[in-house]
Amino acid sequence: MSNVFVINNYIQVIVNDILFIEAAGNYTKVITKNEAITVRQKISDLIHLLSSEDILQVHKSFAVATTSVSYTHLRAHET
Repeated sequence: MSNVFVINNYIQVIVNDILFIEAAGNYTKVITKNEAITVRQKISDLIHLLSSEDILQVHKSFAVATTSVSYTHLRAHET
């Protein structure tokens, strides 16, 4: 597991500070405990840079940090 996540070769984010990542049109928001960082990069590219142990994509527009998940509830798909 990496400690520092580098975006666009110059923005450094501590991986453990990431809460979630959100796609926003042509941009992606990286929400941390202390700030929101918006970058012009696809969410899939950012997720690819992180370990699958660090981040989990839960929707096409959202990924959450596995360390920030405290509870999950699975329900059957209703038709």
